[in-house]
Amino acid sequence: MAAASTPASNVGTMAGVTAEALTAMLLRTGTAGAPMLFGVPAMTVALNSGAPVHGSPDSAIVQFLAGQMARRYGIPPRAIANCATSKSADMQAAYDSMWGFFLHFGPGAQWITMAGGMMEGTSGWAMQKPSLILNSSMRSTFLQGFDSMIWTRFSRP
Repeated sequence: MAAASTPASNVGTMAGVTAEALTAMLLRTGTAGAPMLFGVPAMTVALNSGAPVHGSPDSAIVQFLAGQMARRYGIPPRAIANCATSKSADMQAAYDSMWGFFLHFGPGAQWITMAGGMMEGTSGWAMQKPSLILNSSMRSTFLQGFDSMIWTRFSRP
């Protein structure tokens, strides 16, 4: 959690979690055929209250940086799409969650979880059907222009 168990800056957070991830992967190399993905379930902490903030721009940026580090080390990247911090499923909530998705699309995340309908509210995380529909609609519209690029990019031997 950025600013709680790691430094508050995005670069400091990435230095710490990259060291942790690479150490864990080094320990797994003794197991033949062990699958490995590089990713950071990034959350930030509100410094005034100490509460975790899941849908912040900083957590999306840290996950983008993790995707770039995965590309640097040649490890398949994974990501968690940002949930919306809105308390209702509206277009603002859809835009909140989409920005997290855009940042994972750039480094080529091959496994994105929590990518549709996740809402952060007063009762914790919940998936809402209206939010899922809005997110699916926005993602399909966004990806229509990239279909040929995606298949070309991931079909290389």
